[in-house]
Amino acid sequence: MTSVSGEVLPYDNRIFVPDWDLVEDPVKNYFAASNPNSTAIYTALHVQNSTKVPIFEMKNADVHAALVADNL
Repeated sequence: MTSVSGEVLPYDNRIFVPDWDLVEDPVKNYFAASNPNSTAIYTALHVQNSTKVPIFEMKNADVHAALVADNL
């Protein structure tokens, strides 16, 4: 650790993860129910009657588990 920082920083900043993902977070915010245009967006995508909460998820563990055997 000291060879990396030269004893300038007493902690390893490589352990911190950025709070904002430049690709994923704008997409999540766009499809979020809190977006004022969410009703129009969901209607355009034909998911306005979905019972799933939240309607949009960037990643879905159930879908991943179902498709894991299909990975090449």
